[in-house]
Amino acid sequence: MVAKRWGCEHGGRETRMRCAIYARVSTDRQGESVDHQVSLLREFAKRRGQDWEVLEHLVFEDEGVSATKVSIWTRPAMKRLMEAAERSEVDVVLFKGISRLARNTQEALDVLDRLRARGLRVLSYEESYDSAKENSNFMFTMHAAIAEYEAEKIGVRVRLGNKEKAKSGRWVGGTPPDGYYVGRDGHLVPDDARAGLIRSIFERYALDGSSCAAIARELNARGETTSTGNGFSQTAVARILDNEVYAGHLVYNRRTDRTVRDYDSEVPGKKKERRMPNVRTEWVVVHCAHPPLVTPDLVQMAQMRRGRVRSQAPRTTHLLTGVLSCGRCRAPLIAQVKRTAKRVYRYYVCRTYHQAGRQACAQGSVPADDLESYVLTRLSERLREVSINVLAPALQSACAQGEEQAKRERERINRQLTRLTDAWIAAQVDDVLAGQAASIRGRIARLTAERDALYKRLTQAGLHRHKRAQEIYARLVDLAQDEPAMKRYWVQMLISSLVVHDRTLLIQYTFSSSDDTPIDGNV
Repeated sequence: MVAKRWGCEHGGRETRMRCAIYARVSTDRQGESVDHQVSLLREFAKRRGQDWEVLEHLVFEDEGVSATKVSIWTRPAMKRLMEAAERSEVDVVLFKGISRLARNTQEALDVLDRLRARGLRVLSYEESYDSAKENSNFMFTMHAAIAEYEAEKIGVRVRLGNKEKAKSGRWVGGTPPDGYYVGRDGHLVPDDARAGLIRSIFERYALDGSSCAAIARELNARGETTSTGNGFSQTAVARILDNEVYAGHLVYNRRTDRTVRDYDSEVPGKKKERRMPNVRTEWVVVHCAHPPLVTPDLVQMAQMRRGRVRSQAPRTTHLLTGVLSCGRCRAPLIAQVKRTAKRVYRYYVCRTYHQAGRQACAQGSVPADDLESYVLTRLSERLREVSINVLAPALQSACAQGEEQAKRERERINRQLTRLTDAWIAAQVDDVLAGQAASIRGRIARLTAERDALYKRLTQAGLHRHKRAQEIYARLVDLAQDEPAMKRYWVQMLISSLVVHDRTLLIQYTFSSSDDTPIDGNV
């Protein structure tokens, strides 16, 4: 394309070309400043001829902006450059290298297409790229792919370097945990001004039996704050109790933060961080990496109690989770909750759509309350249509599966009890383990109670199995009014799958033929 000119001609002499400069430097690349890039490109434009002019208001700088983590369309300077291009204030766009423009091939090509669509000429100094040349698109694509590959290599080198640093016991996780600061050698050093507060949290939880919420209220009442100056919350206390760092141990690479495109955002190309758990073999664990703030026994007691609280805490399980799937891509539909100042809104959404956006799957979300009510109504209607003799075999099969699951759980508990009993015996004769004897005895008592409950459940299951069919028939009228746990029990037992395709729901029962019905007007 021919770049637009501005002004008018005098005696055949062409008017000047208005050149815009785009410069960017990320926080992890301090050796290449934006000033250096701008100076280099000014000189580059000057060598192109006297008619190439860089105007001050056409210098756009994104400083401290990572190209891998921040979308090109959300960068402040890039947005101003695009706005200037739309106002026809620019004829040529210059940048030092394609890596300064973008570290993602798709983003780089999108920017190039938008600039060229407005008649602008685009030049890159390092790659000698000029959009006015023949076959320039191929060269640009190749160099953009190389820039993306280089970014990936840099990321790998940084991660490997951090792992080696962590193996030596040095802190790599950014902001140090409350109660520590990072010393000159990179190791964590106890902060005497905060150490007493951290110890008191462990003592109140592990020894006095206070809850995380109660401890947070006590600390706030005393005017205590976290290391960032905020008040304590239940979550903040729980994170302290769950952190092995206070026993002197360092655990690194437990999770990986990955930058992905946010397809659900209204902002084009917006990116978001997704935290992914790593397998244990990739963790870096260093014992006695720094001085502990709390004795290892006290930390272990707190974490064992935390484990019991989590296992006993009631879980909010959505009614259709596990049986509801997408008819377009076959992925499960997952429950999501949105809270506003006025209401709490639940809905089921295709997992593919949730993770990758509408381009990957176009199945829309479905209001959870309406869909659950509709499914329970259809289930009740179908149950009324079949005889008790048809229902009984399905119930017997479901009960048998439940009993097998209970037996496996009982075997798992027995294995745990064997290991804990051996540990308790060892604690009686080992001074190092003596402090753990009480907590081990508590775990043995809890597991024994769980095992006894399973024995009772298995014993009664065979005695009452023949009553299940009559029980369901007696509950048919009140099925929608039943307790949430019982509703889910009936759904899991009597429905093998639910498939949503656009506005149609396919219900596959365990005791009858499938039910393919439109949900418009009902959901």
